[in-house]
Order: sequence, then structure tokens, then C-alpha cells
Amino acid sequence: MRNENIIQVGKILKNHGVKGEVTVAADNDALFDATCVIIPIEGLYVPFFVESVRPKSETSGIIKFECIDSTTDTLPLLGASVYMKKSEIADSDDIWESFEGYKLYNGSELVGEITGINDQTENALFIVKSADSEILIPIVEDWINSVDDVTKIIHTTLPDGLVDIN
Repeated sequence: MRNENIIQVGKILKNHGVKGEVTVAADNDALFDATCVIIPIEGLYVPFFVESVRPKSETSGIIKFECIDSTTDTLPLLGASVYMKKSEIADSDDIWESFEGYKLYNGSELVGEITGINDQTENALFIVKSADSEILIPIVEDWINSVDDVTKIIHTTLPDGLVDIN
């Protein structure tokens, strides 16, 4: 599985009870409807099938995975990021919200930090805070070369002059 096909939707915070449930901070509401999530274990993306999900608040929930039946079984998962396939997330605009706080580069040039998403138009826009202004960048998947969730960097190839228009 390639990184560009998945998106982080949460992070496992701690055990919940003694029957293999975990508390998860949700970055995306899609996590509450997931039947399968992907968790990196020792550098490999491993699918985990969801047995049940109980929302705890708007931003967290309690998840029980199939074949995880004790607190001992959950230990390798604690602190891990939780991912889903982008294709399994119903509203693609919600995907982009998880990129707030990422640095956006055009080639090797830092454009700025993504501070929000404007989804009031036909095409969603990244709201990017540069050194001296706020820039609106249309979210076009073909312009995105790579996304690094560890360093929180998005590399793009934007059309010439786009950054200067703003």
C-alpha cells in the first residue's frame, strides 16, 4: 500500500478497559464508520478490522478490533496513527481538513503553512499563511506530488504564477 492512497484519521491514545478496546482521537469523522483501518506496525501498514466503534465525544471514540481481546494485545498499538484508504472516506472534502498545520511547498520553495480549508466554492481551497500574506490554493490532486505525514509536509507543483496572484 502506498502512502498517497491512505490518510491519517486518528491516533490510538490508550487502553479502554480490559477486553482489548482502545480510545482513539479522531481527526476525521469517517473513523466512526470504519469497518477496516490501517495501522503501521514496525514499518508495515497492517489492516485491522473493526468489531465495534462507540463515539466518546465529537473527537474521540472507543474502538474494538477483531482478534484484539486483551490489554496485552493492544500494547503494540498504543500511540500509533490510524489510517484509512482515501477511497473509503465518503466526503472527500473532509480528507483535506486533516492537512491543517502541514507545510506546503511548491517545488523546493516553501509557500507557507496550511491554516484551514475553504470549502465554500466548487473546488476546496487550502488557506495558506505565508510569511507576509494569506494565500488561497485550489486543492487539485494532480498538483500534489507527495504528502509526508511524519514531517507534515506537502510537496506540490503549482501552475506558474498561482502563488503570486494571491
